[in-house]
Amino acid sequence: GNALETQDQQEAAASTLTTAFKSFTYAKTPLVRFCLASTASSYFSVQKDFDGAVRHYPLVTVRGDRAFFCMGLVMACHYLNVPLKSIRLCPGKFILLPGAQFPDGVTKDIKIPVDERGRMVINWVGRFKNTAIFKHYSFNKVLESPEYRNELKGKLVLIGFTATGSHDVAPNPFEEEGNYPLVGAHANVLNSILTQSFLQPEIGIRRHLNIIVICVTAMLMALGTGFLSQ
Repeated sequence: GNALETQDQQEAAASTLTTAFKSFTYAKTPLVRFCLASTASSYFSVQKDFDGAVRHYPLVTVRGDRAFFCMGLVMACHYLNVPLKSIRLCPGKFILLPGAQFPDGVTKDIKIPVDERGRMVINWVGRFKNTAIFKHYSFNKVLESPEYRNELKGKLVLIGFTATGSHDVAPNPFEEEGNYPLVGAHANVLNSILTQSFLQPEIGIRRHLNIIVICVTAMLMALGTGFLSQ
């Protein structure tokens, strides 16, 4: 975890973050040898909406007065040379990655739009089976073939279950089969941060206005259908 730093209006960090962000009391950790060899720690839990689909991604969770960042965010920060302790949190507005350094030499701040609980809306770039978006490699083949290992050098790599019958799947709004491997959720979050292709979450009054518009539209359509049927 990393010591918490927030915007000016969040100086009471512990109480503010415990309220704003999802907290946890228990977590399974990797083997000690893996922790010692890792550049940084992160978590990879994905939250499902009420209908079981995955649309949002929690970028930060807290325990006490310390923040823990998700895997996609940590990987992006490592790639862009952004120290985790420099991340700024502003619930309901954005998470700021200051001084991100891109491979082409450009340095800029990245603002990731988030809701009140620090969740970003996942900008799904396509179906998981479309290997033109994210390349897929069999883990066994990577272990057995130096050619594959050489191809992956210097690349951002995510390892996860994708086999048929895997438990690590969930529906998303764009997958016809309804079972999208959740390792792809981390890849989409990472892609959104690196390409800065963000979707704006519904926050506060905007959320309520959208609900009203949807309800009014549904009522008008129902009335129109009734008149047409007569």
